[in-house]
Amino acid sequence: MKPLFAALAAAVLVTGCSALGLSEKPNPRSICPQGLILADAGEVTIFRDGPGRDLTDVVAQAKVADVVIDCKPERRQVRVDLQVAIAAERGPANRAGKQPIDYFVAVVDPQGQILNRQSFRMNFEWPENRLRIGQIDELEPRIAIEAPDKAPGYQIWVGLQLTEEQLAWNRRNKPSR
Repeated sequence: MKPLFAALAAAVLVTGCSALGLSEKPNPRSICPQGLILADAGEVTIFRDGPGRDLTDVVAQAKVADVVIDCKPERRQVRVDLQVAIAAERGPANRAGKQPIDYFVAVVDPQGQILNRQSFRMNFEWPENRLRIGQIDELEPRIAIEAPDKAPGYQIWVGLQLTEEQLAWNRRNKPSR
């Protein structure tokens, strides 16, 4: 799936070129919170119902491929333009060619307190001749803060909505470093 992730990341970055300081306007990222993909919730393997957990039991695999943030200060808040890219691969056990993938976005203050958390869904549908596809969601969370210059102390966490079993699978199958 790595070439797909690179292509999605490139597509997301191209759409946000003005946020990279390539125009004459001040770089809005200097007032943006940091976007983080949570390590244990960045990927998911979805198995069909039942005890099997080998390759033939995989319905789909998905990964948060990228998170891009652009910001605009407003009175006592910062408007965040957030793009979340998710890539998904159809597994051998997926006969329908469809799979919803749920993810969440959380706004975290400088003390580590979650201020707001929302769940979202992407519905993936694979054409007959494709095993890998990707989608990008565009969101606009607002962060209420005393002054826009404090926004870089905040974080935006993005992760896939996992069951306890999926989280345990991720932790057991984490590549060694």
